[in-house]
Amino acid sequence: SEMCIRDRLYELTLAAGTSLDLRANCHQFISTLMSRKGFAAASVWILNHSLPHRAADKNTGPELLKLVYALPRISIKRQTLSTDYDLWQRLRQEGALSVYLEERQAQPLTESLSGQWKSEGAIAVFPLGGIGMLLVNIGVREDPLSSIELAQLGPVIQKFATSIDGCLHHDQVLFEQADRFEAEEARQAIQHQLHQSQKMEAIGMMAGGIAHDFNNMLSVVIGNLEMLVLRGEGSAVDRTAFQNTLKSARQAADLTRQLLTISRRDPSNAKPVAIDPLIEELAVLLRRTIDPNIIVKTNLTVSNTWVLGDISLLHSALLNLGLNARDAMPHGGTINISTSPTNAPAITPLKGVNDPSTSWIRIDFSDTGEGMDSETMQHVFDPFFTTKKPGHGTGLGLASVYSIINNHQGLIQLESHPNEGSTFSMILPTVAAPDENSSNPTKSPFPSGEGLILVVDDEPGILETSSHIMTFLGYKVITAEGGISGVAMAREHLPDLTALVLDLRMPDINGDEVLKRVREFAPDLPVIILSLIHISEPTRPRL
Repeated sequence: SEMCIRDRLYELTLAAGTSLDLRANCHQFISTLMSRKGFAAASVWILNHSLPHRAADKNTGPELLKLVYALPRISIKRQTLSTDYDLWQRLRQEGALSVYLEERQAQPLTESLSGQWKSEGAIAVFPLGGIGMLLVNIGVREDPLSSIELAQLGPVIQKFATSIDGCLHHDQVLFEQADRFEAEEARQAIQHQLHQSQKMEAIGMMAGGIAHDFNNMLSVVIGNLEMLVLRGEGSAVDRTAFQNTLKSARQAADLTRQLLTISRRDPSNAKPVAIDPLIEELAVLLRRTIDPNIIVKTNLTVSNTWVLGDISLLHSALLNLGLNARDAMPHGGTINISTSPTNAPAITPLKGVNDPSTSWIRIDFSDTGEGMDSETMQHVFDPFFTTKKPGHGTGLGLASVYSIINNHQGLIQLESHPNEGSTFSMILPTVAAPDENSSNPTKSPFPSGEGLILVVDDEPGILETSSHIMTFLGYKVITAEGGISGVAMAREHLPDLTALVLDLRMPDINGDEVLKRVREFAPDLPVIILSLIHISEPTRPRL
């Protein structure tokens, strides 16, 4: 009856635009349409360029209509239709509210969309406001779909089209907000990493300067203690005291060496290093030395993967992580060390690694210890920051790990939660395996204890100690305090001079400038460069 038709149209009108979610909106309207009209199937097709950019296909050919929703939910053969398709062209050209295809006319379309559509029945096509179309398979009904019924459905479909347009705009806004959020997150992450890198560089420079001066003083202490030990002077009690003092001085030197590691910018002795054997060696060391209640497990999957680096520094970084994990598990637990191939870091511009073909390795170092809160994690790589009791930590271990990995053109990340343990993830670029047939360089013979040595340094204590040690070893020694004096003495004593021992860092002129001036009048004089700090890459070519 007419009343029944109006009720159905009213119900359909209510079903159009019930949600801003595209699929939910389509489901509500299409399911109501099929139920009230007895249709066999229906589907919504939207122009590709009208979809939110993440949902759209990257199409370089003709414009496409993309299937966004269909009932019943059965897999179909076609997910897209070209706008060159005759049906779409008719719909656009005629500007009608619908196009009706008898069963014979509709058969090619129903066959191309087999799986979703029944093979029999007519098809009605309704435009969706110029952004797509609604395809309805009429199916087999007792009463055929009349032109009046099609005309009655037209305004309802138009309201549905308006709701679809609103859904698409809503999705686009959400996608744009998500993009902005992700971009802001990435920007903040890069800014934080840049800030951390700049902070570590500044602290490293300060630490390097302190360590250099402190090492100068330690060199005098250690040198004189070694002289006393070599000479064997004093009573047994004295010699024991010398040995213990020398041991403590060397421990202090190790501490300054960690400070110097923080200030370095590149590995000091870079060679291809096999990662898995290095970790196996570390695991054996940890099992022998730490609490037996701590289990050390490995899962190594990159047996023939190499990185270019300083093996001693890499070993030191991994050992520091092991000791940090030990301290986080005072009552026992598990250390897990794993390796795996990985992709290049997405947000980190790493120095010198611009080749997209570079392979990467990931080292995960996990423990089941106390974990860290977010506040601790923000400072965990800062030099001198420690959560340990006074006297139980220097705060340099993780700072040196950060510097070592960074100087190996890598990235270190931390994931941790209180009482849930911690995972340090290191990502490093790999290199080709070294040539197995390459020969090891032969060691130079120890120099004979004769000849005249010129020692150039700006520290009187080091000059005096070096003179004592070299004299003890059989050499004749002359000293020069500072670079300018060193050049003059080298020129004066050149005929008798056997070698020049030269400090790299001096206040008047640096060692590389001294070497340059000496080479002008003594191109063949053997020169030994000494430095308590790492010799940077820009300086090496000048030496």
